[in-house]
Amino acid sequence: MELEELIENTLRRKHLEEMMNRPEKEHTPLEGMDNEQIKRFALFLFEENQKKSRLLDEMIARLDEIGKDLKEVKRENASLLK
Repeated sequence: MELEELIENTLRRKHLEEMMNRPEKEHTPLEGMDNEQIKRFALFLFEENQKKSRLLDEMIARLDEIGKDLKEVKRENASLLK
């Protein structure tokens, strides 16, 4: 992988991670919850984070495929213009 591609991929991953981490709504504060409620809430947050992580990986894989397709089209068009 070229340095430019590595930088682009890193920046794209950072941007997508920032987008995925934006809270959709404020979470319920833990104050007033008993231990069992806190455990269930922590498990819920963990599972949601896992889902977002999988979605992020899928999005990055799709963007990589799109990028490969675009490079191929660019090469094909370049050869037609010669």
